[in-house]
Amino acid sequence: AYSVVAVTVRGSMATKRDQIMREIFSTEKNYISNLHLVAQLFVCPLRVLCLLPDSVLTGMFSNVEAILAVNIELLVAMRDMSVGDAFLRLAPFLRLYSLYANNFQRANELILEWTHRSSEFAGFRKVQEDRPECAGLSLPSLLIMPVQRVPRYKLLLEELLKCTKEDDPDWMKLDGEYVCL
Repeated sequence: AYSVVAVTVRGSMATKRDQIMREIFSTEKNYISNLHLVAQLFVCPLRVLCLLPDSVLTGMFSNVEAILAVNIELLVAMRDMSVGDAFLRLAPFLRLYSLYANNFQRANELILEWTHRSSEFAGFRKVQEDRPECAGLSLPSLLIMPVQRVPRYKLLLEELLKCTKEDDPDWMKLDGEYVCL
């Protein structure tokens, strides 16, 4: 027989877990939308317009398109399987973030340098940043998002683990030992 207290604690744990799951999905969708903005409003048009040398374009945007592709896969995997399974399956690909983070300071330096150096790039950047889709976010504000995402995953997964019963098949997969972020 279950006590009222045990049922209430279990119910509140499940409610908290559901809230965290909704937060994981909603923040992932928002994050992917912002990465799409970077690709669609900045990377692709800059490639076509040839406003920057290829080396500068690569330096500014690094592997953001690869990160976008991985995160789309992660979202699909989270919908199709458990969150723990999705992160275990895609954890090796999340290493792309290290390359991106290591390049981030250089990317910001290039943005500043080329904003001052090229009036065409400065004008392009301003027009794109002023678009309603950017919601007031500057290019550097969009580009820092991948740097901030992995620590956010770690926090969300730790919170999810706290609300997951140890006998749940996802518990071990969510445990920090197994999901290496």
